[in-house]
Amino acid sequence: MTPWRFTLLMLLVCLHLRGEQETTVSFEISATELTIYDTLSVKLTLTYPNGYHVDTSALRRNLYDTASFTLVGEELGIPEVASDGYVQQSILYSLDPWKPGRHAITFGVVTFFPDDLSKTSVKILSDIVSVKIVLPEEDSSLENFTILLLPLPGTPAFGLDEATKQILSCHGDYRPGLAIKNQKTFARHSFPWRWTLVTIVILTALWLTRERIKEAIARWQRQREAIADPRNRALKALHQLEENHLPEAGFFEEFYVSITNVVRTFVEDIYDIKAPEQTTEEFLQAMTSSHLFDKDSQHRLKDFLYYADLVKFARHRPTIEDCAQAMNAARDFISS
Repeated sequence: MTPWRFTLLMLLVCLHLRGEQETTVSFEISATELTIYDTLSVKLTLTYPNGYHVDTSALRRNLYDTASFTLVGEELGIPEVASDGYVQQSILYSLDPWKPGRHAITFGVVTFFPDDLSKTSVKILSDIVSVKIVLPEEDSSLENFTILLLPLPGTPAFGLDEATKQILSCHGDYRPGLAIKNQKTFARHSFPWRWTLVTIVILTALWLTRERIKEAIARWQRQREAIADPRNRALKALHQLEENHLPEAGFFEEFYVSITNVVRTFVEDIYDIKAPEQTTEEFLQAMTSSHLFDKDSQHRLKDFLYYADLVKFARHRPTIEDCAQAMNAARDFISS
């Protein structure tokens, strides 16, 4: 083999190995625990084929809806095209926390759109990273810090001397009895705080009584519904949820919370598994141990609950078509 043929063969092998690169979404955060006065930096790295692009506004929206942060900065890196035909781009976000607690950072589902409309888009699910936000520690040096009032030396700056007091006591307009009468008249014509407070207490008691009556009526209705067939009751609840049109109004999280509650309550009524009181992992483990579900039902229910958790806890924003598929999956599971 000639040297130039050997060189050409090695070049083709290297190009082939580089061409095996995949579309990836990864990000790094500056800290996993910070105070509410610190700024969190999130560096996002995207690797995708040349001829595709990503919607940065969708990335920003998914990150902003993830947790209790305020987006204060965004630095878009210049896309760099490698020799293998893949593009690598970095984006740096700056977030200011405003709520203490533990929050999840994720970009949800990242969609890469092709420039050629005849090709299909590529969707990648990003990771979820937990960040803890804490309040700053108190300064111990200010623990015993107090402000003392200075004593007033001598007599007060304003007052009446004895001669003025004598003149006022002998004056005709100075009548202590009339002053007391005027105070009582002012008290009668002032705002009735006492009766207002009594009225507020009475109205609050009536409102609490009304709420208890409504709760008792709702409990009685639930007891009556418990006598009905659990499958028909669950299908009726799904139909009522579908009639509310929550996805069309933009209430995706409320829709997935309601539909998972219907499915979990149905499982509890039919198979005596405490589904509403368990997490998704506990429920799936109990479902596998009970041997009451076949493999196909376990797989469909597992995918359904994991996708619902992604919407409820990771702030993933589904489409209306995804909600329709979730409704069909829940209805098929209950009807089977």
